[in-house]
Amino acid sequence: GHGGALAMAAADAVETPPRLVLLAPAWRAAGVDPQVRASTVILHGIKDAVVPLADSVYLEDACRLPPERLIPPMIERFIATDR
Repeated sequence: GHGGALAMAAADAVETPPRLVLLAPAWRAAGVDPQVRASTVILHGIKDAVVPLADSVYLEDACRLPPERLIPPMIERFIATDR
């Protein structure tokens, strides 16, 4: 969500940013530039109804992240079946 976007903006503002693990980062909605380091990992559910998965795919492409850095969490399967 917006916490991921805030972490992206904060990491971009420091000389040596921490390694980030982002959960469905709402960077587009928060108006944050789509920039993350290559060490960033993005967890984003395939069925996310709040933050479009396409935003994380765009972030992956724009930052040239390796494909294994965008991960659909397995727990989503269990959450979706509980409803």
